[in-house]
Amino acid sequence: MHVVLPSDNPSKTFEIKVTNSNSRLDIFLSIKLPKYSRTKIKKMIDQGNATIDGKPARSSSLIQDGQTIKFTIKEPLPTTTLHPFELNLDVIFENENIILINKPAGLTVHPTPTNTTKTLANAIVANYPEIKFPGTKFRPGIVHRLDKDTSGILIISKNEESHIELSNQFKTKQINKVYIGLVDGHIRPKEAIIEGNIGRHPTDRKKMCVITDGKHSVTKYREIMKYRNHSLLEISPLTGRTHQIRVHLNSIGYSIVGDELYGKANENLERQFLHAKKIGFKMPFTKKYVEFECPLAPDLKNLLEIL
Repeated sequence: MHVVLPSDNPSKTFEIKVTNSNSRLDIFLSIKLPKYSRTKIKKMIDQGNATIDGKPARSSSLIQDGQTIKFTIKEPLPTTTLHPFELNLDVIFENENIILINKPAGLTVHPTPTNTTKTLANAIVANYPEIKFPGTKFRPGIVHRLDKDTSGILIISKNEESHIELSNQFKTKQINKVYIGLVDGHIRPKEAIIEGNIGRHPTDRKKMCVITDGKHSVTKYREIMKYRNHSLLEISPLTGRTHQIRVHLNSIGYSIVGDELYGKANENLERQFLHAKKIGFKMPFTKKYVEFECPLAPDLKNLLEIL
């Protein structure tokens, strides 16, 4: 068994030649790698981290003598305290229970194995040291997320009670979110609801895709402005899957401008044209329904002006 462990990558890739075995992949790996639980191994396999002779594999895949298995398992974040990251946050609203910020594009929300110091979570620690880590240690007050290159409105809870209330609203789909997105081409129909299960891409684990055994996902959109070669959309994700808007639009033949993962780069924009414009929810404790908005980011405004 050969182990490749790059110093700048906190994941381990195992390459194993099968001998004297004829069993399920997850069972085989749990025997070969006793350090890891079968549950964790199964999860990693189902996230697209295993191949048999170069082809994507499932937990239930049967292995045979002579085959070569490659399996990558992610190591957990180091159990250290979050280091403060000095960053001026654009605060839209704040009271004793919550903070709403306008997240800039390029800022990762949560720490990752390759970035544990310059994330929104680190910035919250620097700006609000009084927040006693509602949620988890590495997500102080954070109840939802935006992709790194998506800008817009984000809620932070300041205490455990608010965190629980808001998390429950997200789980029960009581939160209303509206995004603004620009797509290449003129979208047809101009208004629709996209339904399609979303799961990990079978061969590219950086991507998500519409797949039969994925999680039920629903996105509503409508065209609000037509340009010569583009449509500007108002988009409401009715579920909260990773990359949901980008994946659903891509599944019907349209890609977000500047989205290099699901579409193509744009010479006039250094990131994807996706902005979380509005969010509506019940205020913790008072239960009053409120809505907040934040303006379109300057780089997105500038692009619209030259279309």
